[in-house]
Amino acid sequence: MNPRSVLRALAPTRVVASAMLVAVLSATAVPAATPTGQPEQADDPVVARVNDIEIRESDVRAADREMGRNLSIRADIRREEVIKFLIDTIIASSAAGGTALDEAEIRARVAFVRHRVIMEQVIEAAGRKAANEQAVRKAYDEMIAKVSIEPEYHLYELYFPIVDRNDETAAKAAEDKARTARERIAKGETFEAVVREMSDNPTAKANGGNRGYVTPAMMGKEFADAAATLEKGKTSEPIKTQAGWHLIKVEETRTRTPPDLASVRGGLESNLANQARMDFISKLRSEAKVQRLDNVSAGSTAAPGK
Repeated sequence: MNPRSVLRALAPTRVVASAMLVAVLSATAVPAATPTGQPEQADDPVVARVNDIEIRESDVRAADREMGRNLSIRADIRREEVIKFLIDTIIASSAAGGTALDEAEIRARVAFVRHRVIMEQVIEAAGRKAANEQAVRKAYDEMIAKVSIEPEYHLYELYFPIVDRNDETAAKAAEDKARTARERIAKGETFEAVVREMSDNPTAKANGGNRGYVTPAMMGKEFADAAATLEKGKTSEPIKTQAGWHLIKVEETRTRTPPDLASVRGGLESNLANQARMDFISKLRSEAKVQRLDNVSAGSTAAPGK
């Protein structure tokens, strides 16, 4: 049987080959598991012992990071998958005594994993350094400077569309519906009840025409002009736009204010870190001396063999 097939059989169902490679290398060429007899560490307790080789909590965390997205989202199941795979890996590697191993491949793959882990740590460090408090506050100030302070209206709308602007009969019918609705509301019916009965829009029927809070820029000039003059809870006269006839009600007015720093801090830190990582890699690429010896230039996007 192919050795890779055996490894796949030992591994959790969702674990991909690259994750298995790292776990195998951790347990063999550069052991993450520790021989029995090493002093117990309070922050890194022994989780399991296999053939006198200890698997510590740090080994489980390292394997989890490698296998991450291929594991269960349930913490208890996820942990068991990782630990069982580490145990199987040590059992299999312990039986390698009489097997002819390809040491060159082991060295090459260990070197690759080492370079990749170092790369990840260096890039993460660059991201953390960039997302410092001073940078976050500067980004916040720049964001706030772009946020306009303007009124927001909690708007309800009843809309009678005109599909064909040249169809005068349809336009007149839409206007008549709007005026009839306005009369019913004026006589005491609620805006929401009239919307639910007269609107042809399923969403409007379900929510009574509630559009939530909108700014003048989101409403269009006709609505914005009408909303600015309406008292709380009052319904407008029929409003004609290029799309049809409308009634609106303003339930509440408030001033749009910028978000506080605490509510956007996470997003700002993430953006700063991501940008710093990309800039860091770009800088390294621009400064590095790269020679491609496979007949493909370093800056080429051609696929290998093309």
